[in-house]
Amino acid sequence: MSCFVPGCVSGYPKTRMLNKKNGVKNVSVFRPKNEEERINWNKSIPRADKTLEMSNYVCELHFQPECVDKTYTTVLSDGSLFTMDRGIPLLKSGSVPTIFPNLPKYLSTTIKKRKSPKKRFLSAQKRQKPIQFEPNETSQNNFENVTIASNPFPTNETTLISFKFDDLKNGLQCLNLPNNSWAYCCTHSYIIFSRWKEIKNDIIVAVGIKLNLKIIINNTERCLPELEFPELTSFKNLELILHKINQISNVCEGVCVAREKCASITSENITEIISKLPLQQQEAFKSCIAATKVSSVHGMRYNTYWVYECLLIRIKSRKAYEHLRKHKILALPSIDTLNRYINKMDSGYGFHKCIFELLKKKSSEMSMEQRRAVKFDTKKLKMVGFTDLGEHTTLHQQSKKGDHGLVIMFQPFQGRWVQAIACFLSKGCATGTVLHHLIMECILLLEKSGFFVDAVTTDGASWNRNMWTQFGVTEEQVWVTHPSDIKRQLWFLSDFPHLIKNLRNFIVKHEETWTPDGILKLKHWEALLDLEHEESYNLKIAYKLTSNHIRPKHYQKMNVAMAFQFFGEPIASAMQLLKGFHKDLADCEPTIKFITRIQKLIIAMNSRTPLNALRPNSIHWTAISEFLSYIKQWESIADGKHFMSNNTCSGLKISLTACLEISSFLQINCGYKYVMTSRLNQDALERFFGMMRSACGSNDHPDSVLYIQMFRLISTYSLVKPPKGSNVSGGEMLETLMTLENVTENVSKKSKMSWEDSMDRILDQGIHCDDLKEIIERTPNNPNDFIITYISGYVRRKAIRFSTCQNCQNSLKFNNFEELNRNKVLEVRSRGGLLTTSNGLYDLISTLESVIVKTIEINNLNVDTFFDVASTLENAENLPLIGCIEHCREFTQRILHFYTVTRMHMICKRSNNVIDSIAKDKTRALRKTSKY
Repeated sequence: MSCFVPGCVSGYPKTRMLNKKNGVKNVSVFRPKNEEERINWNKSIPRADKTLEMSNYVCELHFQPECVDKTYTTVLSDGSLFTMDRGIPLLKSGSVPTIFPNLPKYLSTTIKKRKSPKKRFLSAQKRQKPIQFEPNETSQNNFENVTIASNPFPTNETTLISFKFDDLKNGLQCLNLPNNSWAYCCTHSYIIFSRWKEIKNDIIVAVGIKLNLKIIINNTERCLPELEFPELTSFKNLELILHKINQISNVCEGVCVAREKCASITSENITEIISKLPLQQQEAFKSCIAATKVSSVHGMRYNTYWVYECLLIRIKSRKAYEHLRKHKILALPSIDTLNRYINKMDSGYGFHKCIFELLKKKSSEMSMEQRRAVKFDTKKLKMVGFTDLGEHTTLHQQSKKGDHGLVIMFQPFQGRWVQAIACFLSKGCATGTVLHHLIMECILLLEKSGFFVDAVTTDGASWNRNMWTQFGVTEEQVWVTHPSDIKRQLWFLSDFPHLIKNLRNFIVKHEETWTPDGILKLKHWEALLDLEHEESYNLKIAYKLTSNHIRPKHYQKMNVAMAFQFFGEPIASAMQLLKGFHKDLADCEPTIKFITRIQKLIIAMNSRTPLNALRPNSIHWTAISEFLSYIKQWESIADGKHFMSNNTCSGLKISLTACLEISSFLQINCGYKYVMTSRLNQDALERFFGMMRSACGSNDHPDSVLYIQMFRLISTYSLVKPPKGSNVSGGEMLETLMTLENVTENVSKKSKMSWEDSMDRILDQGIHCDDLKEIIERTPNNPNDFIITYISGYVRRKAIRFSTCQNCQNSLKFNNFEELNRNKVLEVRSRGGLLTTSNGLYDLISTLESVIVKTIEINNLNVDTFFDVASTLENAENLPLIGCIEHCREFTQRILHFYTVTRMHMICKRSNNVIDSIAKDKTRALRKTSKY
């Protein structure tokens, strides 16, 4: 890149080759960043034959050295500066080329370095005539108020020979004082300099015979060693001393005023000042003030509210707590002090009285609607410890090491809080009889504490079904008489996501499955993968479907997300749209109907917002009722054909029936307007076990000792938090808020320029869409036509914001009133936000998409894929330009940039998923190998 300045050869190839041969680094070049900067540079550069353009370069030799930043500077923690060379020098904003070494000298401008403000101030003071103080009656009285010792200076200091007291006394007329408020007077033994404010002097500087100083500020003698005064060997040093004292005195005066204000503040004033702060900040401030009044941290006494907040921090993270305490960021009690509170919670397994006492206090402050429901589950965790099932531990298990954890959790129908009630340890899975006794005891204890237990949720394990039988639950009778109130009912449900996982596993186990709608064939899902090329980076309709969904490995069979995606809406839509493009999809209509039924059921049974909540006679209520009838019909006419397991079928019928009955009970008897059905599954318990594993660090299979310790901390955290809006002591509800910042990668300056140059070359070869022949719409012979139409509708919705020109926005619209076959995808997949697009935009996106896929297939995904796409796009023919004639280049460029960047994000995400999947498979294989 050649330099624009005449006579400069820094960018010539010969110069660059010579620099490379001699090991000399080539100079950097810069371009103007905006039009204003280009105009300023053009005026400064003496060249008449050509005007500086935005694409021209000027090398660093023509800028002042201070205009080019060649190093990174970092201030270290000790205050020192660390510098490091920049790879590419940075031109400071506002810089203008002023040095032209190959041109006549008068054309270059030399910028004089301006003096610092301090030096400019001293120069101005030298022009001031010193004021000699002539004591009058008023000033004489003021001076008499200042007491100066007869011999105020030490006698053991050496007298300076080169500059004597008499020399100073005789030259006072030439002395430059700091400002007009300073004056001086002389006696036979000292010279006194004084600064006056109104009729009072606030600073007195006395110079004795031996040239020693005594400084008095506001009638207080000060030494001021921090100013590092020079020796009094000249008039210049004396002027510098007086200037320093003049500056520091202003600060000292402010400090004195602040001290007086602080001294006048009482404890009542402090309480009033901090009353506007949140309660937690008030307690933190009070604890810090209290810490200043004790000589040792061992003498600190903390109030209950502050201990409560400290306890929550400690439970959240011990390392964070120790960091705050070690570095004295907050006045926190020791870990041992907090442990005395935590030890109130028994660390053993089983039911504990203290938990139910606290729950009783919490329930007294809660409304009736917030105190209903309970659930429990078993989780297989490798442990070291003995079986502990409380009073229900059998004799032959008491000496055996437990390897299963059983957790009972309470979750209300209303409110976001949950509470782990008890934890038990067993050898193997607990029997149905033991579970029956534990659940019965837990229900009675909760009812006694003031809570209402209306339902019990379990998974589909055989020991849980045995426990149901112990209670007397059947398909015809999904509830039993409540153990604490014969007028109430107790319902039992199976975890709905667990049932969907079992149903998915049943379908993928058989190539064909008979249903009342027809035959479900596994090849229908496989045909979608074949059409949409799972390993390719092309756009897909069923974009979440992978081979692992159809042929799950053993550890993927219980993955809830994969089971829900297997029956997802995109799968049914893809089969509906693509059934004419693959022979195996010709008979997929029964599969589409079945997936649609399951999808409606998932939405109804997993609602998390009031919008999708269950209400009588709503679409979700109808979906549950219809599927309940459907499964009964399926079971009645299966007769020897493949049918789901009895456990899954029974769990679905009991759970769906119980869900409808519970919803009716809560709305009729308890005043509920709706029920969010996700409260009837085990998601909260799954999250609890996830917290347990993460709290144990890398040991995701903790032993029984570590497990119960983590259980106690986590369960205590939710237990001590008071209910929202209550008056329970202990402070307000603690909430921790987490912000993602979306981190956007900054593209380097060189990359931006390269991309802009590529765009210029691409647009130069483009043809305006009005000049192209009208595109004749045909029945799509490629499944990608649907997805191109879909993504084009998305691009149009975003591109409307790229220009305010009405003609440009109209160029995106579809002006042909004839119904196009490719627009059917918008009817199936759109939720109201997608728009039909013009043929020009459709052709542009289609061309760009084919270029992106082709580029990745040839070059694979690499660092420069973004620019590889631009290089390939330069060879594209008849690229349509979108927009009006005036703005088509800029408008098309923004569309190209937006779509390419969007696809890069999508491709990176796809690549990351592949890499993560490979890494996980490798880790699992290594773990499996290590066991042998």
